[in-house]
Amino acid sequence: MKIHAKGIAIRIYAEGEGVINFDGKASESGQREFLRNHEGFIGIGANSNEVIGKHVIVTTGLLERATKLGDSFQVPVVEIRQKVSSDCMRHEIFKDSMPPIELNSSPEEYLPRLLAHTGILLRGMMRPKNKGITLKRKSPFMITDLVQTGDDFAVPYIEVHSKEGDKSSKVDESGTKIDESTEANFFKKETIGLHRLSGRAYLDLSELQMVIADTKFGRPCILEEWIKEFQKALKDLYGVDSTEVGYFKLKRSMHNIGEKMVKLPDSFVTEMVRELLSNIRQVFIMRASSYMKVLKVEISPASPLDPFGDTNEWHTVTDSLVEELEVQPESAYIKIPDEQAQAYNEEYKKALEAQKEANVRSKKKG
Repeated sequence: MKIHAKGIAIRIYAEGEGVINFDGKASESGQREFLRNHEGFIGIGANSNEVIGKHVIVTTGLLERATKLGDSFQVPVVEIRQKVSSDCMRHEIFKDSMPPIELNSSPEEYLPRLLAHTGILLRGMMRPKNKGITLKRKSPFMITDLVQTGDDFAVPYIEVHSKEGDKSSKVDESGTKIDESTEANFFKKETIGLHRLSGRAYLDLSELQMVIADTKFGRPCILEEWIKEFQKALKDLYGVDSTEVGYFKLKRSMHNIGEKMVKLPDSFVTEMVRELLSNIRQVFIMRASSYMKVLKVEISPASPLDPFGDTNEWHTVTDSLVEELEVQPESAYIKIPDEQAQAYNEEYKKALEAQKEANVRSKKKG
């Protein structure tokens, strides 16, 4: 399968049993208040010892109601659906693709090699203040929460559990223990039976292909002086030896101020897309009493008008499709000749300096 597009739309279908993501205390209170008044949720109370999962509340229609005076009004009919958060999915998808060392704690000499890992290039990153510069890469990969589809009739409910508490003992006047007991703590925990989930994702091929090495607009992934080390790391790790370095600008941009970038070859972009699709297909999340696994993944060259439309040409991802996949990104950037780019960059620097001086003079007058 050959894909020539700016991006790839992805549809994900999964099944699960039990709750994967539980909500934090800060957001539970408002959700608990809503659920307590909803007929479809069984067993919710007002106590703080209830552990509630993450939900999406969906309006499915309107219900006619009447007041005591006979006036009619409508109230929304809602469904409470389980979800697995996008952050949880990102962690599972990229956990085996990330570099072995944490970026924020790694020495500077290791950074060019670490930033060349596919996990960083796909997921994105931010490393605060390296030489006074924040390194960042906006993720070219977007994924939504996986939400219960609602056609499986699975209903969440609350179970009561107990756990052993603190031991207490009584002693007589001589200090001898005469009674020892253990307190039992009871708590309520949400669960749900077998259910289906679905979600969407999008991979921006144009942004995936470009690695910014310019501080001009405050979004460098690597520093310009690291480019050769970065290229060497790509070759050592993945056999990539045909990167293109130069000044690029967005096609739709009105100015000719280029940014120094490394353009990755189509063959390496293809390998990263194959890795991403394989990782999504293999997602299996297991907890002590629950699980979620991906059943099916579909892809389509993203339509600019409706990337996830049913009329698009969708293909189920299989082993053979991954092996035969060829990707040619439709780039959003054009290359500028070095001399032209450098001339515009000098003009841009002078304009910035003039603006700073004007701001200083204005403050002094004020």
